[in-house]
Amino acid sequence: MKIAFTYRDDNYFSKLVRKITKSEWSHTFIIMDDYLSDDEVIFESAFGHGVHLNLLSKYIDNPHVGIKVFEVDEGKALHGMKKLIGKRYGYFQSVGFLIKKLFNMDKNPSKQGQWCSELVLTILLETSDANLFKHLPMNSASPEDIYQILMKHPDIFKVSSI
Repeated sequence: MKIAFTYRDDNYFSKLVRKITKSEWSHTFIIMDDYLSDDEVIFESAFGHGVHLNLLSKYIDNPHVGIKVFEVDEGKALHGMKKLIGKRYGYFQSVGFLIKKLFNMDKNPSKQGQWCSELVLTILLETSDANLFKHLPMNSASPEDIYQILMKHPDIFKVSSI
């Protein structure tokens, strides 16, 4: 299993997320091997779509997208994915995250829906390296929070090509 981090340099929402989180990345998702096609399948939670499966080519075929990928031991992670399919996107969590940042709150006041980093964190908590992620707040973690943990452990999480 692979975890990907992306940004778009032509998208206002991506730029806003990166500015608020002080991050290079605005989105994160899981890449899975798809043995039925030449394109890899991704598991993501995206604005307007909620939790769903998509194709990796959506990102790698776009010249405005930057991407970095890490190899992750999947452990039991894939078994928990099917219960998340169809969950709606965390629109209120996004607003709550802004409120949390603006008012320097400890927690996000909204727990409704599922946004990208929460989805990835949910899956990472099912891997053999779950202890590294347990301290992250489920509905307040950003792609940058997860990215920093992966970067601090290059012996466990290898940077990968697509």
